[in-house]
Amino acid sequence: MSALQGCALISLPFERDFSFRAGASQAPELILNELAWLDTWEWELGRDPFATVPRTSVVAHDAALTDVRIQSRIAELAVVNCLDASFFPLSLGGDRIASLGPVRAAASLGPIGLVSLSARADVSDAKDGDSWHAACALRHLNDCAAQTMLVGVQALNTATQQRLARAAIQTIAMAETVASDAWHAAVASLPERVYLTVDMNVFDPAEVPASARPTSAGLPWDVVVRFLRALFRQRQVVGADVMGLAAGAGDAVSVRAAARLVSLMVGLRFPQAPAPRTET
Repeated sequence: MSALQGCALISLPFERDFSFRAGASQAPELILNELAWLDTWEWELGRDPFATVPRTSVVAHDAALTDVRIQSRIAELAVVNCLDASFFPLSLGGDRIASLGPVRAAASLGPIGLVSLSARADVSDAKDGDSWHAACALRHLNDCAAQTMLVGVQALNTATQQRLARAAIQTIAMAETVASDAWHAAVASLPERVYLTVDMNVFDPAEVPASARPTSAGLPWDVVVRFLRALFRQRQVVGADVMGLAAGAGDAVSVRAAARLVSLMVGLRFPQAPAPRTET
């Protein structure tokens, strides 16, 4: 990949009847609106990423689209275009399965490792007869990756654990992520190129209450920051997304958390501002 020219924020306002709470289709617009006026200085980085990193916004499709396969193909093409233009693609969703198009785009340029931060495993073969349900998302994503690591998971049963083992998905449970830094070794075992997908349900509901498929507990903000710093430092993150925010009126805290996460990712991906383009 040539030197990055900036960051592309790609809106994927995709939503079906997958979730406990509606509102995922509104998430990209809410996050972008928050970024438009949010003070994006990152104390974890000691700078404002958006002060120096050029960015562009792309709306891949509209919220009326509900077919997963069509949505994923449109999103894949949008992300491929951004990669071809040497922009770091950071997609905003949207239902969990909306990650599929961006992951396919990243994998089209060579083998990738997949890092999924999610409280749910999402490796079902089908849910209510639907093999494209959000509960099947990681199974589809894993098919695109040379290696997959699931971080922060807590909602498991015996059948799910067996599916994870059969798929050879490395799993770091929520309690393990909080209690130790054992995931450093796990990150070191990943391929050099990785794609990062974050479901907002991985966070503690006290910090991000408006997730589409919440769980009873989750990771504190500072634990996620430590993990992301290690990941971006040790591996080349070729694309990322923030999914699973289901926000509406009164959910400013959750929207702000998602916007801060986007800003942090940009700062970690661009530890130094990209050189300006020169005209020849």
